[in-house]
Amino acid sequence: MIGFIGNEVAARYRIRVGRKIGSAALVADGYHARTDAFTSLAVDGGGLRISDPAPGCSPPRSGPSGVSQGGHDTY
Repeated sequence: MIGFIGNEVAARYRIRVGRKIGSAALVADGYHARTDAFTSLAVDGGGLRISDPAPGCSPPRSGPSGVSQGGHDTY
């Protein structure tokens, strides 16, 4: 849970600063940190037998929005 919180804080900071200074790369890095946060959350829940296949079976949530937003900011 601590890994999730730390990565989410880093993600929000990078996204906010990236938008403020107009850096698509920093915003994309923020979305990457957010994805890492959810990965950390899935790993923390890995002690439960039922949760083992859950991360692999769930659709990606931050990928398409991050890509479309990053493309919009770049061009």
